[in-house]
Amino acid sequence: MKTIRIIILSAIAAIATSCAPKGDGACEATTTDASDTLRSVRPQELKNAISLISDDWMLLAAGEEGDFNEMTISWGEMGELWGKPVFTVFVDTTRFTHKYLTRSDYFSVSGFAPTYKDDLQFLGTHSGRDGDKLSETRLHPAFTSKGTPYFKEATVVIECRKIYANDFDCGKMCGGMEEFYAKRGSVHTVFIGEIVNVWTK
Repeated sequence: MKTIRIIILSAIAAIATSCAPKGDGACEATTTDASDTLRSVRPQELKNAISLISDDWMLLAAGEEGDFNEMTISWGEMGELWGKPVFTVFVDTTRFTHKYLTRSDYFSVSGFAPTYKDDLQFLGTHSGRDGDKLSETRLHPAFTSKGTPYFKEATVVIECRKIYANDFDCGKMCGGMEEFYAKRGSVHTVFIGEIVNVWTK
C-alpha cells in the first residue's frame, strides 16, 4: 500500500482566529498563530476512527467567520478513497449545519478531551437556528488560513476539502437499513472530504 502524503500548512501560514469575550458576552475575533497550540501531523497518526468518532464524539463545523455553524457528530468514517485520505460525515437534510456544508468548499471535524463532553452534548441537542448556542458552552471558534471554522479547545482538528456530496438513496439500501428512514421524512447527505490538514495538541 502506497504511502499517503498530504501538504500541510507551514507554521507561518497557519493563522487562526480565536474568540475573545466582549463586554456583552458575545465573541470578538482575535488573531493567533495556530502553531502556538497545535502541531501538524499525518492522518495516519490519528487514533482509531471508531473510538474517535463514536466513543469520543466530534464537532463538525462549516461556514466562514461571522456565518458558520457547528454540530456534534457520532457518525463518520475515515480512510482512503481515490488515492486520498478522506473523512466522511453524514448530515440529515433538516439540520441547520446542512446548508453550511452544502455551500462550503471546506469543513472541519474537531475532537476534544472528555471534560468537554457536556458541551458537545449541548451542541448536539440544540439548533443554531434558535440563536448563538456556542456562547452557552466553553468553546471558542477559530479559523484556519482557508477560513474553515474549528475550536480553540480542540485536541485534534481535521480540515477537509469537500470532494463529494449526495443524499442516501433508500431504494438502494438492503439488510433492513431502509427501515431506518421509513418514518423520518428526511435522509442523510453523505459529505466526503479530502483531509488536507490535521493538527493535534
